Amino acid sequence: MPPSAISDVIRNAAVVRASEARIAAADADIGKARAMYMPTASFDASGTLRASDRHPAFANDPNNPYSYALTVRVPIYQGGRAESAVTVAEASKRVAIENARDVSLSTTYELALALVDTERFRATLAILSRHEKRLRALQRDVKGEREAGGATGVDVSDVERQLASLAVNRQQTALQLAQSEETLLRLDAGHGLKMTAVSNLSARLPSDENALLQLALDHNPRLSERAARIDVAEARIQQAKSAYNPNLALDLSAGGDGHANSYNRQYEASAVLKLSVPLFTGGARSAEIQGSREELLATTLDRDAALSGVRAALLTARARLDQARQMLAAARREQGAANRLLDGIRSERKLGERSVFDEIRTIGDVANAELNMNTAHANVLAAEVTLAAETGMLADFLGIAQPSGAEEVASLK
Repeated sequence: MPPSAISDVIRNAAVVRASEARIAAADADIGKARAMYMPTASFDASGTLRASDRHPAFANDPNNPYSYALTVRVPIYQGGRAESAVTVAEASKRVAIENARDVSLSTTYELALALVDTERFRATLAILSRHEKRLRALQRDVKGEREAGGATGVDVSDVERQLASLAVNRQQTALQLAQSEETLLRLDAGHGLKMTAVSNLSARLPSDENALLQLALDHNPRLSERAARIDVAEARIQQAKSAYNPNLALDLSAGGDGHANSYNRQYEASAVLKLSVPLFTGGARSAEIQGSREELLATTLDRDAALSGVRAALLTARARLDQARQMLAAARREQGAANRLLDGIRSERKLGERSVFDEIRTIGDVANAELNMNTAHANVLAAEVTLAAETGMLADFLGIAQPSGAEEVASLK
């Protein structure tokens, strides 16, 4: 499958687009936090409309009062509230970016495995079709031999039994193919996409176990997201502490008041320096700080659990890859031996030295050898995809574009 085709499917996946939308929301939160540094201004106005029966037709009271004021608050000292809010927002954006990378990688991994399974079942159907052709050819030969007296009705029935069994296997494989294509339909992946075009992914990865783990530490977005969540938890501790620090602000106001239909108006301006010092919070401050510390502990444990999971997945994937390669080599030897045996059985049957049953069994051996090689090849691909995914390199190997902001986060590591 061309990398561009994979990239298009991943980029248009709804779950990936949703995760990228959260990055934009996190950007807005950063802007909101930075606004805490800025002065705020408001305009307030009020007026009263009164009617009295002392005036004809309930005319308006000429002494209706009104007032207006323009107020500006200039923050001078906030006890670290703005700084901690910005730190939390920026760390939360890193979480959103790493989560988007993780969602993109998980979707790519899911798509790749679905393609591997789909190709395996399609190849299985092709193998079964070749097997059927061999049996059909044998069936024609046996029927001819029966007419000549060289074969029996039992031989014909035996071939027909094999064909009936083959039809059942084909239907089972078709059902498995339909199930594997469900993921492709959900991701709106078009027909004709193939995973075998991107093979030997493990050749781009180090063979040393420690090097693989270090690669995962540097590039696996699941681990990066957990690390970013730790940063958020640490920032929230500082935010909880700063929320109860003294606060100093300057309030500037200018306005006026008066009455309708009256020239008696008053104007005034003021500058008020406000200092707020929390003295007693009833335990709210300590409870909030303790809650933030517990959240930090939880996120740290989450990171450790994710690291253990990635390490185990890497070791398992590498062991699976070694086993699948050994199985593939054995399947190739098996297929070669089965083909040679079939040629020999056919030659000997023409001489009357072998029975129809011998050829049927050998044709089945050839089909089983092809199926084993097909399964081994799919297992090699699946193990390579898993290994690349757990190191966090699958998206790079397949040319998947990174979410917006990923380069910025990478430069900070």
